[in-house]
Amino acid sequence: MHQNSSRKDRLFILIAMTIMLASLYVWSTPASSNSAASEHVVDKSSAQEQQQGKEAGNNAWKEDAKIASSPENVPASKQELEHLTDHPFDPHDMSLMGIHLDDSSDYITSSWGEPSSSYVMPEEDPVKVLEYDGFSVGCTAGGHIAFVEVHQAGLRTGIEGLQVGEHSESVKEALGAPDQDSGYVWGYYSNQSMLRLDLDPTTSKIHAVKLFRSNA
Repeated sequence: MHQNSSRKDRLFILIAMTIMLASLYVWSTPASSNSAASEHVVDKSSAQEQQQGKEAGNNAWKEDAKIASSPENVPASKQELEHLTDHPFDPHDMSLMGIHLDDSSDYITSSWGEPSSSYVMPEEDPVKVLEYDGFSVGCTAGGHIAFVEVHQAGLRTGIEGLQVGEHSESVKEALGAPDQDSGYVWGYYSNQSMLRLDLDPTTSKIHAVKLFRSNA
């Protein structure tokens, strides 16, 4: 009798433990599933955000490239060089880059656009230097042209046969003999103006060209 009672007690305990384990499984399984589903949604959302960010970056890059290549954003000097005409050198009507010393600073910006950079030369009469692609223009406080200088090789100057990098002999054929020749500086004078050519003494090639006022 005692053995039967003991068997029934063990059977009851076994059944109770089985029910308890089943309950624990039922309650824990949905939580795990929900957690996995939540992680999947987060991962999917993160991937979508990354893809959208990548597409936005590509679109921004394309737009920047489009803006940079548009005619409005090409340096002003490159646009205007297409309309710059080279003329035979005239010592009585000197100009450089199509600019005369009697022109105004307003004419420069209206013809060539805004400079890529500018600075002021700290002199007794300050001169503001406007930097363009391959050349620069100095302007006085009164808005007059102080000088025009070309320093980029191969850049058209508005004067036939004259470019930085050209050999002095070919330039002399186009402009004639200079009024001044120091071996490394040539000068052409007229009407209180001077066209100065700086030469490389080792190669006899033009290093820079500058037009400015002179009392000579």
